[in-house]
Amino acid sequence: MGTPTGTKGAIYPFSTNFRRVQKADIVLRMRTLVAQGTYPRPRWLQWTERAPPLELQNLKLMDTKVSNPYPQRIQFLLSRFPDLRFQDCFVDGNDWSPGNDRYRDDHPVMQFVAHQLRLEQSKGLSRTQAFNQTVKAFRQRRREQEKRQKMLMASTAGARVAPLHTPPNAKKRVGPLFTTGSAYLQVAREGTCQTGMKRVGGGWE
Repeated sequence: MGTPTGTKGAIYPFSTNFRRVQKADIVLRMRTLVAQGTYPRPRWLQWTERAPPLELQNLKLMDTKVSNPYPQRIQFLLSRFPDLRFQDCFVDGNDWSPGNDRYRDDHPVMQFVAHQLRLEQSKGLSRTQAFNQTVKAFRQRRREQEKRQKMLMASTAGARVAPLHTPPNAKKRVGPLFTTGSAYLQVAREGTCQTGMKRVGGGWE
């Protein structure tokens, strides 16, 4: 198709050569085409010139980009501490899948990022400074949680409890929980030594 008379380059009815979106001001566009001799003057042009249509210049014709600060911070956090990815991974809502860019609100990752954003917005810290302070705060909280957990394990060690779905008289001693295999090996060795001492001492306890 040839180029219309009096024009330069490719001309499209509703857009320019550089932006392929619908042009809002159809009256000005048609007036230009009529002046160039491309189209005869239509009847509706006179009506719209008397009562111009609503201006659409201020309306958003392009898709807006939603800025979500969580995905980038979550990705950076998991690159530094990948073990957080497996915490409560079998709980419904924490399964990481395409399109699901968040965990549950009680997940440590979401609490970490929320605390980091709170420092950035309230104290005006940079992302790196807020991240480092959040790491220190969460490590301190982890130490306190481990301390309370060890105290609870020590208080229940040696007590006799009845496991679930067993008769009340079938009680077993509660043993502490350890985080390493060497600790369980040490407990087994001490139990073996204690059994040997009982045999040597003739029933010593």
